[in-house]
Amino acid sequence: MTASQFIRALFEGSLRSQGGPGARPTGQNPIEPVQVTAASGTPWYRQLWFHLILLLIFPYVQVPLMWFQKALSKRLRVVLTGVGVLLTVFYLSSQSANAPNSSSLSAGSAEPAGDGVRVTGPTGMTADTSDSTGEKLKGLTVEQAREYGRLSSHALSKLGRRNSLNSLDSLNELKRMKGERELTKDDIERMNFAMPMVPESRSIISEEGAKAGVSVDVRNAFFDGWDTGVSEVRRGVPP
Repeated sequence: MTASQFIRALFEGSLRSQGGPGARPTGQNPIEPVQVTAASGTPWYRQLWFHLILLLIFPYVQVPLMWFQKALSKRLRVVLTGVGVLLTVFYLSSQSANAPNSSSLSAGSAEPAGDGVRVTGPTGMTADTSDSTGEKLKGLTVEQAREYGRLSSHALSKLGRRNSLNSLDSLNELKRMKGERELTKDDIERMNFAMPMVPESRSIISEEGAKAGVSVDVRNAFFDGWDTGVSEVRRGVPP
């Protein structure tokens, strides 16, 4: 299943669960104030349709915004987070051919790599958000794959934080519309950008690795390392 097919199925299922869009009450004046809200009075910037559109265009903006607003149900937020991670990786991977070659970095460091982020661990292993995961895993040992998964989780977290900082003006525009306090760079720095690996992401990466001839043990080691990286990000442990 492609990402677009998954989002379409998710969207259709959500509409069925919500009973579809609300109908206009009989006798209601067709000329109304211009205010896009759901039948329940939910502002447009907290509705599913808005988040799906934003997810397709700017997934790295939609995911942190959705969690900050606490919009939608928790289960739906988790699913959309997984889709956002996949779309972000896909968008960045499509530009990997133009990404600069990896350079030698100090242990535990991170720096921009084209449109992505590159992280290097204490062993010299490097993870770049522009990498093709399946190709990168080819030829790695189990321990190397575990370390690569850990660093990849850190890299994606740093990418989410960087893009949120770059989108701070857009985020604050929504805050002003809601009459809430605007965010500062310090607010973004304090946010938790850990990205757990959802089942859909695991399935796609596993299939990509299988096509590249990567063994099951190496693929599983990558996922174990990713989970370790998520735990480190949540605890504020550097790569």
